[in-house]
Amino acid sequence: MFIAWTPVKKKYYPYLRRNFLQDGRVKSEAAYLGATLEEAEAALRKARLPEEEKQRLIAELYRKQPKEPPTRQVERKAARQLKRIAEWYGQSERVQEAVNAALVILEGGKGK
Repeated sequence: MFIAWTPVKKKYYPYLRRNFLQDGRVKSEAAYLGATLEEAEAALRKARLPEEEKQRLIAELYRKQPKEPPTRQVERKAARQLKRIAEWYGQSERVQEAVNAALVILEGGKGK
């Protein structure tokens, strides 16, 4: 079992996930833990699990907590991809201009 923070409508929510084999295939189950960190911790404390497992999952809950909203992570990923495009098409001046303009918007926080 492990903790997964899933983005839903510009916010992250914690889920307790479990993967297992069934009929030779990997299946997955997820349980919603709550809207806030406190609700998630309370849900884990109530769970019927060994105490060591509860402590490990609570520590993982806090360790894996996202530091920024999903939209910002998407913007950072897009900026990385744009930098790769600039490297691939380094000879084209038009591509360089377009990539640089997009990077100014993404990295400068403009355009929202």
